[in-house]
Amino acid sequence: MREDKKLESLLKGIFKVLEITPSDPSREHTRIWDLVARNLSYLGHAKQAVGLLEHVVKVRETTLAEAHPDRLTSQHALAGAYRANGQTKE
Repeated sequence: MREDKKLESLLKGIFKVLEITPSDPSREHTRIWDLVARNLSYLGHAKQAVGLLEHVVKVRETTLAEAHPDRLTSQHALAGAYRANGQTKE
């Protein structure tokens, strides 16, 4: 059973402790932004998820090897978010 609302609440606590915000995603917290974006997708907030996932993919394209699993996984998640947001040409 998924507990996306609970995860959303926990992430807000992490934001507070780290003094970070999704509107200004830093490179050093890419793993957190990836988790936030996936959670947004699961909660039906595709537009917000797309924005964060585009950032995550950009960072990972410049920091990870082309075949790195994290890079490929975030690209796949972005494709799914594009589809959910009706952006099938992207």
